[in-house]
Amino acid sequence: MATYRAYYDDSGTHDASGWPIVAGVVATPHGSATLTTEWAGTLRGFGLTFFHAKDCWARQGQCAGWPRERSRACFETLAGALTSHVLATVAVGVSVADVERLFPTKVVDYLGGSKETAVVIASYSCMYQTHALLRDRIGDPHPAVDHTFSRGFPGYGKVLAIGAYEHSSRLRGEDNLGPVAAARMDEVPMLQAADLMAWEVNRQRVNEFKPAPLPARDDLARLAALPRFWAIHSPESLGAWVLRLSWMHAQQQLGPNARTPRQSPRTRRAD
Repeated sequence: MATYRAYYDDSGTHDASGWPIVAGVVATPHGSATLTTEWAGTLRGFGLTFFHAKDCWARQGQCAGWPRERSRACFETLAGALTSHVLATVAVGVSVADVERLFPTKVVDYLGGSKETAVVIASYSCMYQTHALLRDRIGDPHPAVDHTFSRGFPGYGKVLAIGAYEHSSRLRGEDNLGPVAAARMDEVPMLQAADLMAWEVNRQRVNEFKPAPLPARDDLARLAALPRFWAIHSPESLGAWVLRLSWMHAQQQLGPNARTPRQSPRTRRAD
């Protein structure tokens, strides 16, 4: 049985931002169950059946007609619950332009397109960094993690397919990330918590590119106090992923005798 559970969602994948971000929250089974219960109670108090950060902030969908104060209160209450019950957070962004410049066309086509390739890289970087955080910051030398992604974001099918292959293959040690699954965000409060994380981190990334950036929101500051890895891939750090994904493509073409690349993917810290 897995010792930890990690849940991931995306932001910036359904628009023209050019910077898809995948973010996740990591908890023990007890922490996940406790947050799920508290999250559901908070949603009932606000008259919601599920939480979607974009809708809550824009006051649309279930949140249509809300005053700004109610929207802020919902964010603050849920962020408080999140920080009380999760162990760590991860978030990784990848430039679509860097993918188009650096990756072979055959690999990009295999993964479904340049944005899908960026999402696959961000997703797997998050999973690697989840394990690294649990080893280095939480102190578990051999963490066993179940990974769950929101169903439906660009590239998620390849994330699941690659995850299933790696989990059942000869790859072990650093590469044995654990089982990878997907579920509907509106049915799983922990995925809604990951959605809140992804939205906050992406909003801050956009804010930092403004001529006069605003101070970080209190919600983001609270999340930043947890053990975390928030990063943007540099062109240099994507080199390992060119090698790894090219090998995965070769596996599909040549079978399981293709050599495994020994270089581990790495990201650059954003802070």
